[in-house]
Amino acid sequence: MKIYIVEDDAHAEETLEKMILRVLKEIGTTAEIRYYTNGIVFLQEYAGDGDVVFLDCEMPMMNGMEVARRLRDKDGHVMIIFVTNLVQYAVEGYEVGAFDYILKPLSYPAFSRKFRRALQKIESGKDAFISFRSGRSVVKAVVTDVYYVEVNGHNVTVHTAGGDIPSRSPLSELEPSLAEFGIVRCASCFMVNLLHVKQVKADKVFLTDGTEIALTRSYKKEFMQKLAAYLNK
Repeated sequence: MKIYIVEDDAHAEETLEKMILRVLKEIGTTAEIRYYTNGIVFLQEYAGDGDVVFLDCEMPMMNGMEVARRLRDKDGHVMIIFVTNLVQYAVEGYEVGAFDYILKPLSYPAFSRKFRRALQKIESGKDAFISFRSGRSVVKAVVTDVYYVEVNGHNVTVHTAGGDIPSRSPLSELEPSLAEFGIVRCASCFMVNLLHVKQVKADKVFLTDGTEIALTRSYKKEFMQKLAAYLNK
């Protein structure tokens, strides 16, 4: 798990971090925690890999609400929890899909209750994601939405239920994480999601979206073994 704290007050950040670590210790888990004092720098460096972002609402240069709006353009899934002196931000938080807000000064019982609820939400609703570079951004795609991945020269395209996404990440970089989630090669230029395999006939793989993908001789034996193992699992 990756947790980001965006807070310009060092004392508030230290208190928040101690409370996060205390809750994590009590429930027997760990997380990587990163700290930013500036929302602009956070947005520049954020790689779309966060689980929770604790966001101070009142910061110089760019307030927390504007940071949240821009964060949503980069990552529509990360959980945002506002840390604020003002209750009014709780209402505004709905605009950016904030999960909750925590009032300053921080109280451990209240924080623990809300943070534990956030962790339960993450665990219960957690979808498997693959992350890859697309343009200047890092994009997350839900694994179950991915039909297949196609290579055309140096260009990689991830075909999903929501549309085709061009990727700047080379297939050699993507393949280990794709294979982990059952997206495997059936040809040198194609990887298909075993979840969406409807039929295999001769030298073709038929997917649930109607796509027909070539199944080449050099990959057929290994592909069929992986498909059988997937179905048995």
